[in-house]
Amino acid sequence: MPQFSQADTTMAIVAAVLAALASFLTADLVVYPRFGNLAAILLDTIISVLVLWEISYITNASITIPGLVLILVLLATGEWYYHKYLQRLLFTRRRRR
Repeated sequence: MPQFSQADTTMAIVAAVLAALASFLTADLVVYPRFGNLAAILLDTIISVLVLWEISYITNASITIPGLVLILVLLATGEWYYHKYLQRLLFTRRRRR
């Protein structure tokens, strides 16, 4: 999204993959089962901000505040539904065994 950042598509994809991997391994598999949805969403947001900041620093591609807010709102909304999906599919099966 050129109107929100100077990053090219490749850097945006790299940032998204890194943020998703870090968030999944920490917030989704560790924090969510123990502390719930809100804590996991907050950790997902913190991880995403750190990854976006680091990628923009490394590549000298600035990101605007409205762009960052848009990304984080979309992320938090998606994570809310994703955690409900995880609860139903992954964590419910573990308890049944």
